[in-house]
Amino acid sequence: LSAKNIDLLKEESSKKNVKIKDFVHANALSLPMLADQSFDVVLCMGPLYHLLGEDERIKAVHECLRILKPGGLVFIAFVSIYAQVLSLLKKDPSYLPEWRKHLEKLINTGVNDIDFDSGFTWAYFFKPFEIEKFMQIFPVKKLKIVGVESLACQSEKKLMDLPEKKFQEWVDFLYKFSDDPSTWGAVQHILYIGR
Repeated sequence: LSAKNIDLLKEESSKKNVKIKDFVHANALSLPMLADQSFDVVLCMGPLYHLLGEDERIKAVHECLRILKPGGLVFIAFVSIYAQVLSLLKKDPSYLPEWRKHLEKLINTGVNDIDFDSGFTWAYFFKPFEIEKFMQIFPVKKLKIVGVESLACQSEKKLMDLPEKKFQEWVDFLYKFSDDPSTWGAVQHILYIGR
């Protein structure tokens, strides 16, 4: 739904000399221009948290699987219900009194209310342990679920300032534990990987 992202992709791919076969402006709920079983890999990196209704989220996943070849890989991103809490802790924890009611409502409903938080669009955030249950309704085999930021969620800035070798040591260490479900409440984004 964001045509400007296509312009950005064209600009960035040109700068990096990356050849893109085609650009499609479409809605994740309906991709009739893409043939059944036409992709080895499908990335669903945003639609599930921008679709408020469960029926829409289900439809989007069905579309991803429809265009995926048998045996193909699907990567589906989710935003953790605790993402805004973590963001507020990083930015300025002194704002909790103003944000508390919104955060409690978000955690109870999963719905980000744009009327309060104009810095982000209307969205649906998942409780980490609900992701696997949600994905079990689809004909896809779970390969892995990982916390994208892993345990580094609160320390990304400090990690980015490290020398390359030390940074890579942390990446390797964090990656090793990114699929530990007990860490998922401490991340902002969770990635489901299935076949």
